[in-house]
Amino acid sequence: MTVDVTRTKLKVEIIFSSKKPTSFTSRIEFKDNNSNSYSIPVSGTADNCLLTVFPFMQRNKGGYVFKAENEKSAI
Repeated sequence: MTVDVTRTKLKVEIIFSSKKPTSFTSRIEFKDNNSNSYSIPVSGTADNCLLTVFPFMQRNKGGYVFKAENEKSAI
């Protein structure tokens, strides 16, 4: 997708999963045809307990989605 004067936003979806509890902070870097670099910070946490990620969920209401791998998954 091209970002220019008529399209000033670019939707980026980042998917992260881990079988073990872990957290990370990194950055995603975008480069244009003129070798200019633009980066955005990204943080993620994988945990099996909603109690430990509740502060994140509270601050980011509507910024996440719960998905179940099968109909019997408890969420």
